[in-house]
Amino acid sequence: MPAGRKPALASLRVVSSTRPNTMASQAPPEEVVEPRWRDLLGSGREARDARAYWRTIVPRLADAGVLSRLDEVTITEACICWARIREAERGLTAHGAVHDGERGPRRSPWLIALAQYRQALRYYISELGLSPVARARLAIPRSDSQELDLD
Repeated sequence: MPAGRKPALASLRVVSSTRPNTMASQAPPEEVVEPRWRDLLGSGREARDARAYWRTIVPRLADAGVLSRLDEVTITEACICWARIREAERGLTAHGAVHDGERGPRRSPWLIALAQYRQALRYYISELGLSPVARARLAIPRSDSQELDLD
């Protein structure tokens, strides 16, 4: 065997490649199936909030050509986080950020839940390319017609 580096396996060459990841732009868009929100969240406001968020982000991701059937779980979890953030905000508004406990003022459990759900949602937003920084990192082309305006 000649001196020098050992040849890398074909599967390792892709991993060690210095080329930018273009897999997202090459994958054909796939139809994702919206979950039955009532089964996951009941029939209240959370289900309606999750459904509305799904119907906001999925068409935009599909238009950008970055949607895959493999993303269903991540999108579903992001929608659930969004719905629970909305519910926690409603609870925080109704009950306040501080309440009287046995040992004096205490932070509301809504405040704690809200912080945790927001952190989780930031993760999902990053993974799905729903923020400007995430889109730049994922090399998603930006055009006026594909802008992911979530307002």
